[in-house]
Amino acid sequence: MVFFSKRLQEFHQLVPIAGLCLADAVNAVGYVAAGIMRTNMYVTGTDDDTETQTGCFFSAHVILFFIGYQFTAITTCFLSVDCFVAVFFPDKHCQVTRRNKWFAIGCAGLWSIGMYVLAIIAMPMDSKLVLAAFCFLIDTLPSAFFDYLLGFRLVLITASVILCIPIIYRMRVIFLDSAVFQQFAFRYNKFRKMTITVGITALLALLLLVIPDVLMYFNIGGLKRFHVLFYLIGLNKCLANVFVYTLRETELRNAFVHYFRVLRGAATTVAPGEPATVNAIQIKQRPEATDRR
Repeated sequence: MVFFSKRLQEFHQLVPIAGLCLADAVNAVGYVAAGIMRTNMYVTGTDDDTETQTGCFFSAHVILFFIGYQFTAITTCFLSVDCFVAVFFPDKHCQVTRRNKWFAIGCAGLWSIGMYVLAIIAMPMDSKLVLAAFCFLIDTLPSAFFDYLLGFRLVLITASVILCIPIIYRMRVIFLDSAVFQQFAFRYNKFRKMTITVGITALLALLLLVIPDVLMYFNIGGLKRFHVLFYLIGLNKCLANVFVYTLRETELRNAFVHYFRVLRGAATTVAPGEPATVNAIQIKQRPEATDRR
């Protein structure tokens, strides 16, 4: 909707949010694909079957997770960097076009896909390692690849959280300086809204991605065996982001409501009990008969 809607063309701050939502969608489709495959195994009684490591590596959900882990990390960091530039270098930020931001998101997607292609080249295709047919990501990938995915996501999302600290401090200084704030009130009100959205996004990523990643990567308290639970926590992060953006971004919410009404035909239908629209050209009333004296 952000990409195609003319109603949202002028709101450049929505582009990084759209990129993060796209990355979350890749992960979400991966969860759906894994859920369908595993549910079908339970129904057909094949949940005790096995699969080779190579076969698991090319399963749909493993491909989507491999791409989505990186894509989510990059777009989360991009969102924080965009907000940082907007707050500290507003003039430079105004020079960054909508097309530039979409290009950056496209490069992030290509990087994520390219790393999977590199993994195909590096991974031994004749692997005889037998795994459970559920094809869990932690078992499917060689340790070096899995360490890369978790480490990559851990570093970029941690950087996103750290970037939020100077952003919040800068906004606090601006709002305390009434002279500066009054001069650019509209701009800084918009930045404050963006800062809150980015802060919530970074906090969700910290709680639902970084902390579980640390617990699993370093196997603190033997929690690595609960990797399936950590996957579900990551799915909740996708849902939480959609909820936050729907509530926080008025332009996005209004556009969604508009297109929803258009699809339902509400934009052209007068509901019962509502006054009809008055036409611009009024029908002339016939002059009344003159009073007789």
